[in-house]
Amino acid sequence: MAANFIDRFDDKNVNIPREIIIALNDYIETIPEEYSILELGNNIGLLSSEIKKRMQDSFTLTVTELSTEMID
Repeated sequence: MAANFIDRFDDKNVNIPREIIIALNDYIETIPEEYSILELGNNIGLLSSEIKKRMQDSFTLTVTELSTEMID
C-alpha cells in the first residue's frame, strides 16, 4: 500500500494517516484473522490508534519511535 502514498508526502494538503485508514478499511475483509503490523516512525500514534480501533483482537501491532519528544 505504501506505493499508493509515496508521491503525496510532500503535499501539505494531504492527510496521509486519514487516507491510509480509508484505504485500509477497503482491505479489512481480505486480511487474515491473525496477522502483524509493524509501524516504523509512529510519531504521536494517530495512525496506529486508528488501525487498532478497526482491527480484530487477534492481530499484533508493533510500533517504534526514536524521538523522545514524540514518545512523551
